[in-house]
Amino acid sequence: MSQHNNGASAPPPSKLGDVLMEILDSNNDNKIIMREITTTLNMVEQLLQGGGDEDGNNGPNEYIVMVGVAKKAAPIVFQLLDSNGDGALSRSELKYTTKFEESLNSEGGKMKGFVMDCFKILDSNSDNQLSVEELVSHTSSADSDALSSIAVKFHELFPLRPTAKELEEFVQKSVFQSFGEVTVGEESIKSSGIMDWLDADGDGYIQLKEVGKFYVAIGEKILGTTAMVKQIGPMLAMLGGADMPGMMGNEL
Repeated sequence: MSQHNNGASAPPPSKLGDVLMEILDSNNDNKIIMREITTTLNMVEQLLQGGGDEDGNNGPNEYIVMVGVAKKAAPIVFQLLDSNGDGALSRSELKYTTKFEESLNSEGGKMKGFVMDCFKILDSNSDNQLSVEELVSHTSSADSDALSSIAVKFHELFPLRPTAKELEEFVQKSVFQSFGEVTVGEESIKSSGIMDWLDADGDGYIQLKEVGKFYVAIGEKILGTTAMVKQIGPMLAMLGGADMPGMMGNEL
């Protein structure tokens, strides 16, 4: 985490990408490697451990759960943001985290349109609901037309690769990696948790209205989290030099 001691203190950065650079760039070289992210997440997790939740219970609180999710997602998000594949994130690459945050803004944000477009692409029979069979049919092979269309839509919002085709290849590879299989079947869809997250009424279908409600809920959660990150960013940056056992993790 960065530490700046240049006389008068500058105001803290306001853009998410700049805040993340401030927090994660432990050696002030204007780039972030995966080990720095792992170290920071481990530190935050340790700070949260043992505190219980707001009601005084001893179980893992909401923020510990969120850190756990972040640790699992971090490697693939890192690869996605690492446009040039050099194993480090620059300020220009981190700007896409700012763009993502802005895309969730209800006033002019474009992420909702992207999510709705994805639903329509996957909804083969246009009945405003997705079945497990539809999800399998669109993700069971690496040459899925649906995944190609989704990659093109995503590239329009976040051109993280020189071409949409290159981004499509990354998305396809990531889908199969996330399931840990060469092909995706009905059981892997069910065990992935997708239906648990999105099928709110448990009828075996993901309805358009359920996706809308989930989008609003998760969007508010993400925006709340990024606001908190901006607020506590300076504190995390100052804690960067702390020698806390177990912080380093296994990433190099």
